[in-house]
Formats: sequence, C-alpha cells, structure tokens
Amino acid sequence: MMRDSVRYLPVLQGAVHRESIWGVKAVPARRDGDDARPIVMRKSGGGRVMSLLGSKIDNIGDALRVAEEHLRDAV
Repeated sequence: MMRDSVRYLPVLQGAVHRESIWGVKAVPARRDGDDARPIVMRKSGGGRVMSLLGSKIDNIGDALRVAEEHLRDAV
C-alpha cells in the first residue's frame, strides 16, 4: 500500500505505518470472493452527465481510460 501511495504522492516516501483503519467496501456480488473493485460508469441527463466511481487509488488510469472511451463514443 505504501509503494502504491508513493507513486501518486511522492511526499509519502518517508511515511511510517502505525495502524490500519478498517472499513467497509462495496463490491458487486459476483466479485465478493476477491479484492476486485471495478470502475462503475453511469450516464444520466440524456447522456450529458457522467458519474464515475473507482474505489482504489490505482484505478485513476483505468478511470481516465473509461471516461475517454465514453466521451469518444459520444462524439
């Protein structure tokens, strides 16, 4: 987790893990057996509004790709 975080926020290089905070994650029922949390894309407002949800920090590249694909298809 620390290595992944440093890729996006280099200032965390010297961070020290002290404890973990546990939380609940929402996953589709079909993905309940693994850690996959896919990007969810929804359009509304006649296709003019896009909602994009990705629940891992390293999803940002995938999220941009999904958004670009949807925008390209809309043109």
